[in-house]
Amino acid sequence: SRTGGLSCSSLARHEPSPDLAFFVERYWVVRWDLRGRAPYLSETLPHPCVNVVIEDERAAVHGVVTTRFAILLEGEGQAFGIKLRPGAFHPFVQRPLVELTDRVVPLADVFGPASGALIADVRARRGDAPAQIARVEAFFRERLPAADPSVDEVVRIVQLVLESREVTR
Repeated sequence: SRTGGLSCSSLARHEPSPDLAFFVERYWVVRWDLRGRAPYLSETLPHPCVNVVIEDERAAVHGVVTTRFAILLEGEGQAFGIKLRPGAFHPFVQRPLVELTDRVVPLADVFGPASGALIADVRARRGDAPAQIARVEAFFRERLPAADPSVDEVVRIVQLVLESREVTR
């Protein structure tokens, strides 16, 4: 398929299970094969949410970014991501998310040693998005906090900004 003008990559999006939909907006999987081709700079516009991303070489929590996000894709690879709803990562970590703004933090620094097995399992299931999602959902269910009413408020504010062109800041 074709993603962002690159004909040798694919993007798939998957809905979360209903019990996690309060926290997780979607799962996404990007695959690319640039073997024998020049590297490609992939860029995305910012969105006020946290993404947890497991790639072949690293696994990290990507805090809210305030500028375009850019990554150089080379060779062949896959990124499995969890896009959390705006404000929905805080209940899992119970620390100020401003600490993550414009930062990429190793997954183990956020979830501790238990993240090692999650990372290995997601990588081992490469190419099988339903199995990757099932493993990630089991990990999050073990840590599921109570629904935080402030998450609903943040989601409503973000939706208002997205839908109202007159809101500029």
